[in-house]
Amino acid sequence: MFKYKTSQKVYEIDGLKIGGNSFEIPPVLIASIFYHGHKVFINEQKGLFNRDTALQLIESIKDASTKTGLPFLLDVVINSPDASENLITFSIDAIKGPLIIDSPGPEVTKAAMKVIKELGVSNRVIFNSITEKTKDEEYQALQDAGVKATIALLYTNRFLEHGARLKALDNILSKAPSYGIEKFLVDTFILDLPSLSVAIKTIIEVKSRYGLPAGAAAHNAVSVQAKGFKQRFGVDGYRSMEIASNAAVITAGANFILCGPIESCIYVYPAIYTIYTSFKYSLSRSKEELLINI
Repeated sequence: MFKYKTSQKVYEIDGLKIGGNSFEIPPVLIASIFYHGHKVFINEQKGLFNRDTALQLIESIKDASTKTGLPFLLDVVINSPDASENLITFSIDAIKGPLIIDSPGPEVTKAAMKVIKELGVSNRVIFNSITEKTKDEEYQALQDAGVKATIALLYTNRFLEHGARLKALDNILSKAPSYGIEKFLVDTFILDLPSLSVAIKTIIEVKSRYGLPAGAAAHNAVSVQAKGFKQRFGVDGYRSMEIASNAAVITAGANFILCGPIESCIYVYPAIYTIYTSFKYSLSRSKEELLINI
């Protein structure tokens, strides 16, 4: 476990705490709903879906969170401006506390932020995501809605270089505060299996240099080749790969993971509980023996 010389930020967003040194605060598991092709949809473009099925999925994550004591966030994926109102209104009512609004680009962001502003729930929203390429119009939409918390995605074409990720973060931090962004959850960017280890190293570097809460979308390590992996290892083998990639990130002391589709996250919870409980208990018993000071 790592103990950083740099002071570690702990953000509280509508009652949820995230950040700090490794395993001091339970890691947050982020489950995606309404992603492209999700089975709950009746009409994805219009945001029409089976409410009962969606509620059942959300209840399953709530149950996993209660059983393990690990908090969850809902990543509400919006792929069309026309879907914004239905998906956001439903999600705001379905859970208490913060939620993530996930947008693929400026047009969806502007539509989603309009809904957020009208509902008056900006204090509950974490935006997913800003990158060093995010345009002013998208930043302006966030500012107009009063959203102050975002995931900073360290996307880079040089995906096997952790230094490129850190440069991307510097660029984000130099711009985003001028638009009122105050809280940054740093997603160190995983594209595939080779980039998993680079992202893990970057988590440690981000916490060491900046003290910011850091994590990653660990499921991306295998989901990009899901079809091939399922053919090679079978559905159960693929699931074990999903669990392993998420567990690897948490073992490195990540403060959060985007663990993928809500259906898959149910299986991730027990694995993360195992890791967190072991380290948390050992840390309370013999702190210095387990710490690596950075």
